[in-house]
Amino acid sequence: REKTESQVDERMKKIDIRQDERLGKIDARQAKQDGTLKEKRAEWDEKREDSYDALSEKANTDTEKAAVATYEKTMTEAIATRRGSVDQAVTTFRSGVEKVITTHQGTLDNATETFDVSVTKAFDKAEASCASAVSSNEVRETLRADLKAARETLRSTRPDVTETKAALTTLKSERKASVDQAVTSFKATAEAARKTLKSAFEQ
Repeated sequence: REKTESQVDERMKKIDIRQDERLGKIDARQAKQDGTLKEKRAEWDEKREDSYDALSEKANTDTEKAAVATYEKTMTEAIATRRGSVDQAVTTFRSGVEKVITTHQGTLDNATETFDVSVTKAFDKAEASCASAVSSNEVRETLRADLKAARETLRSTRPDVTETKAALTTLKSERKASVDQAVTSFKATAEAARKTLKSAFEQ
């Protein structure tokens, strides 16, 4: 009995450790991604300001100066909108991933806990039978059947890994669709703003 219960406890510890390691890796990866994105955005902002300054230097007439100001305002707003949409898509994705993982782990914990309880009850039942002078063969067969039933219940109630992976794939697709839409909208706005600016300098 002690060996079996020890194995169950060890299995639960390993599950908890793997879960903590998995969440730790996710947090570290997200922190790295956020840091990299922040740095890249700062670089892009600096280059964009330089481009605005260059345009201002080329503007000689009032029309050209007004066009540059309008272009700068339009692009600044478009970039802010794109970034907001991308950030929201990422936030939604991460919240979804956390929910999927938490649900998966919760189901696994419940299944494992039920299995642990079933194993304990099976051994308690066997000990009570022994104390009631039930034959050792009958006790052994009953215990074997109870433990088998507990294992089968565990297998049938554990979370489906395939479903979890499918849920994560859906979240990735939704994030990509949101980001793609934000980028497409930004490109359209940027292209229109460039045409308007170019037209002003050609007058």
